[in-house]
Amino acid sequence: MSRPVSDGKRCVMGKARMVSRQKVMIGDKEFDTWLVEPELGQIGGMFEKSPNAKLQIWVTADKRKISVRV
Repeated sequence: MSRPVSDGKRCVMGKARMVSRQKVMIGDKEFDTWLVEPELGQIGGMFEKSPNAKLQIWVTADKRKISVRV
């Protein structure tokens, strides 16, 4: 999937891949989520200084796609 993203200075089309479906506990509540890893190659800022940087985002596996963990 791809979406427009910004590093605060420029806007590029960012890509992300869905890694796996996981159950995540936040406090005492369990969420059914997708683990998503965006590609950071074209993003500047702090990711520019760390060539091996990795960002992981867990979003709910329902129609709302709410991020529950970063």
